[in-house]
Amino acid sequence: MNNRRSPIFLVIAIFVVLTVSGCSQNSTETVVGPSITPDGQLVDGDVSTVGNTPEPQITPTVESSTPRASAITPVATIATVLPSITARPEVSPTVIPMPVAVIPTAIVIATIEVTRVPINPTMIPPTSVSPPIVTPTSTFVATLSPTVTPTLVVALTSTPTPTAVPILVATPPPTSTPQPIPDDRFGVIALGDATYQITQLGVDWYIDYSPVSKPIPVGKHKISFIEVTPSKGLYSPKEIETWATNSPGAVWTIGGEVNVRTNDFILPVDYVGVFDYYYEQIKAVDPTAKISGPSILNWDFTCRGCGGYQSGQDWFTSFIDAYSVAHDGASPPADIWAIDAYPLDWITLPMTDWNIVANQIQGYRSYLSNSVPGHATTPIYVNEVASHWGFSGLEFIDGEISIPAGQSFTEDFLWDEMEQYLINLFDWLKDNGPSLNVERWFLYATHVDLPTTVRSSYAGIELFDGFHAGANLNRLGLLYRDYAMGVR
Repeated sequence: MNNRRSPIFLVIAIFVVLTVSGCSQNSTETVVGPSITPDGQLVDGDVSTVGNTPEPQITPTVESSTPRASAITPVATIATVLPSITARPEVSPTVIPMPVAVIPTAIVIATIEVTRVPINPTMIPPTSVSPPIVTPTSTFVATLSPTVTPTLVVALTSTPTPTAVPILVATPPPTSTPQPIPDDRFGVIALGDATYQITQLGVDWYIDYSPVSKPIPVGKHKISFIEVTPSKGLYSPKEIETWATNSPGAVWTIGGEVNVRTNDFILPVDYVGVFDYYYEQIKAVDPTAKISGPSILNWDFTCRGCGGYQSGQDWFTSFIDAYSVAHDGASPPADIWAIDAYPLDWITLPMTDWNIVANQIQGYRSYLSNSVPGHATTPIYVNEVASHWGFSGLEFIDGEISIPAGQSFTEDFLWDEMEQYLINLFDWLKDNGPSLNVERWFLYATHVDLPTTVRSSYAGIELFDGFHAGANLNRLGLLYRDYAMGVR
């Protein structure tokens, strides 16, 4: 009975083995999750025929990076393109196909072929049965092994973005901080070591009331001053030639406070000839020199609580008239006009009414513009500006004027009031100087000996605590330096 069934079962077994072996080689289908091919492309999980289905492509998306504005303006804006992988799949142990996921199929096939079909060893040659069993096993190992390698490729190609991060930091240029610009309109009356004083103050222009001086520091300018009081006489042509040769292009002031009898007083009609003499002598030696008319003390205001003096307006209009008569109606050929301006009010102390000073300058400009032909825009220099009195009161001691008894020249000086006076005055000059064509002003003075000068009615502004090199700037000196250096 068993021998008759053996041929039939042998045929059936051979047919089954051949059929299973052929199917496994030609159209093996497996269910897998998303995987990454050797060239770095992503394949969605699906039932697919290995090696035949086109794989989807991943298109990288380029994002634009806009850097944040620096806290500092302006800033240099830097745009950096940061690559990113928008379709990067989440990789988990259950998604990546591993060789063990397919092995159960091979085991099932081997079980069908070997254990469930009874075969008579004597009827089937060993050589005809063994090849079908070995061949499928080697085929499965060959087709599954390449799918393991893409895991490392993704990890390596997805990490270059950190290299672009430092480019987003923009460093502002160090020159963005504005620097102060010195204002050369601020000059000073230098009494003492002029070179040291003007260097400490940062001013470019100064007056020392002489036509000559020690060598002028490089980049600095000195007003050459000539006294005109008749008792002084005229300087010789030789002296003038020497001074003008040594100071080419200098500004020359011919007379100071000529309307005040206690100063450089001269009658207006007499001044006409004096002005002509110095103008011709200086211009003959140095045509580039600039000649300033006489400085007058204030314009229409003289003083309160004092004996009075001839007003600047009265003196100056008389001079213009006298010059016109002597020169067939012509105006003086001055390159610059000058005025000294002080709030001389002995009733209200300290002397801090800066509006008096402003009014004197405005009145002078108005007359020059409207009544002196050819001088509507001729520059004005304020050759002196200050305050004569910085204390709350005054006394006469042994017939001489003085600060109140018991007060100190340093401790009782009204620093706050005098500082505010200067601030108001210089802010006004800075704002209105251009429209009035006031080119320059000179603060009186670097230093005075107050215990001495008080007897001649000056107990006001000074900027240093001494005449010598090495002297210290006081509070008002520091303020004036800030203006001259462009800090204020």
